[in-house]
Amino acid sequence: MWTCSPLRKASAIRPRSSSSPSPLKAEIGNPHIQLQLAEGSIAEAEEVCGRIGKLLPPADAKTVLVEVENGAADIPRTVRALDEAGIGVESLELVTLAHKVYDNHRIAVYSLLG
Repeated sequence: MWTCSPLRKASAIRPRSSSSPSPLKAEIGNPHIQLQLAEGSIAEAEEVCGRIGKLLPPADAKTVLVEVENGAADIPRTVRALDEAGIGVESLELVTLAHKVYDNHRIAVYSLLG
């Protein structure tokens, strides 16, 4: 009985071709800011961030995820709004389309090899 090696299977996958990134972006969405709160209420932080962009489901009880249209340009506005509300930010990360594409690719390759 012949079987394909994992590398052979992975090489058989062809990326979708498209003349523009719009279909992929529509599938994955806009970048989002991941905020780890130092102090303050998560409900208050969600209220403040909800005025900036669409709230995404949180990863844990101290994290707020907000989808932003302008990427890094929305970071100062978000931090200022939280500061004005008295909410401290411990860490912040901008998760972009490139991060999401890399993560999805990595998951697809691992699932083929695993």
